[in-house]
Amino acid sequence: NDPSSCALEMETQAKTRLEMLTFLSSGRSRADGPSPMVLPLPPSKEGNKDGLLIEHVSILTEVGERCPLLLVREASRAGQPLRPVFIMHGTNQSKSSLLDNGFLQRIARMGLLAVGLDSRHHGDRSSPDDKAAFGGVTPSPGGAYWPALVRAWRSPHLPPPPSSPSPLLLQRLLCRWPPTMAAITAMAAVGAVASRTAFGGSPATVTAAVTAAVAAVTATVATATVTSAVMTTGRMTGVRAQYRYPFMYDTVWDLMRVLDFLETRTDVDTSRVGATGISLGGMHAWLWAAVDKRVTSACPAIGVQNFAWAVDNEQWHARVGSLSPLFDAASADLERPLDGTVVAAVWDKVIAHSKQSRIQTNCAFKTNRA
Repeated sequence: NDPSSCALEMETQAKTRLEMLTFLSSGRSRADGPSPMVLPLPPSKEGNKDGLLIEHVSILTEVGERCPLLLVREASRAGQPLRPVFIMHGTNQSKSSLLDNGFLQRIARMGLLAVGLDSRHHGDRSSPDDKAAFGGVTPSPGGAYWPALVRAWRSPHLPPPPSSPSPLLLQRLLCRWPPTMAAITAMAAVGAVASRTAFGGSPATVTAAVTAAVAAVTATVATATVTSAVMTTGRMTGVRAQYRYPFMYDTVWDLMRVLDFLETRTDVDTSRVGATGISLGGMHAWLWAAVDKRVTSACPAIGVQNFAWAVDNEQWHARVGSLSPLFDAASADLERPLDGTVVAAVWDKVIAHSKQSRIQTNCAFKTNRA
């Protein structure tokens, strides 16, 4: 209870939160507004929806990326400002599964606004084009999710050398809608080389691999218009949002933007915001609550583990086993057995900020309101 220690801890938390927020927003093209669209209600296996009002809408969370969500409340409370509770689904599930299992309905019958959304590459955000095999990865049973994770691992996220095309250009070109199989094949081949050289090669070798990837992808995407702005910033108008961090960060960004949208509605009271989630959704809830002080209560259905600690103590096997398509691809790309070195390389790529902060969310909640 030493005041100086408490002050230092709060300062450290604030610094970590600011760094993480800056990282989450970097490289994104923010939309001018949510531009909400009303969608047809999804079919549900859970029939006990009597007395409930269910909204199905989608909003823009960044240029080229729409997030569909369900808002469930008691019909008798229509128009009343209710406090929202977000429920996040697990891997290979969706917001519809939250409805099927009755989770959203239970929260709504507590007099609250239940909010469920599809994480990136899940549910309505899992398109036929995303489900194409990528680099030999079979999408089933993970749908678009496994290819997205492998794409994030194989896409160079390297600081561009002076006067060279931004590595983000690779992602922008690859993620044109729809992507061509030629572009996917080229990116898979050259991206795997870039991953290996980035892991153990010289800067010159890495730069050569990135340059080759730019040339290969640019040559195969005939419809791409590469402007000087794209070459310097990696941004391209009218393309699907980049897929750099599909494991956690992209969905955390969406959660913040959904809350922005709810703050504009008179029938939502955002003075208190709750968050929970199952498995992957629990990780989303943990990280969102750690970086966004508007979340006042979090109760994720998953334990907390520092990924760096897991590598250092050889306790990474359970988490890695749940993401086997990603780590199998990385092991093959790095041409070595799956071990702690491969695991560390993947984490430093797909959750890159962990290289600095090591995903330390252990006490970031203490500054949020009770």
